Amino acid sequence: MLLLFIHGIYVYTKNLFSCFFPFNFTLKISEIELERNVHRAAQVILENRVHKLQQENQNKQAKQAILENHIHELQQENQKRQAEKVILENHIHKFQQENEKLIFEKAKLELENAMLIAAQKALEDKIATDADADLKLTVAKMIEEIKENCKGSLGRSQSITKIIKQKQMVRKSITTINLK
Repeated sequence: MLLLFIHGIYVYTKNLFSCFFPFNFTLKISEIELERNVHRAAQVILENRVHKLQQENQNKQAKQAILENHIHELQQENQKRQAEKVILENHIHKFQQENEKLIFEKAKLELENAMLIAAQKALEDKIATDADADLKLTVAKMIEEIKENCKGSLGRSQSITKIIKQKQMVRKSITTINLK
């Protein structure tokens, strides 16, 4: 019973003092400080994350600037190559035009050459025909001379050698005519 009495006094005094001196006040102050500390820690964590994100953003911007510079360099190289390509295409076009001119000149020269060959062949045929006629005339004259030499001077040795030489010339002329 004594125990029950002590417990009752404790509860009564507690309730009485809690009206005048609340024990919860100190408890609430520590809860508020704890919440403030938690909020400060959360704020520090958030500030650290913001700082990290800003650094990552700066790193990404630096990488983007490097990539943009590289893209710009590649575009300049591409423009140079396109300019070189245009120059080469112009050279190719000029060479094709020169090649066409040379092909035309070659065809023209081949035509002139064919015409000259035809004219040469016609001239050779004419010369051969004229030569055959001249040769036949010369052979006929030689034969006449031989006949005349044979009629009058058979006794002389000079006229015989002359006749033999003329006969040999006539034979050579005849073989030349036959070969043609």
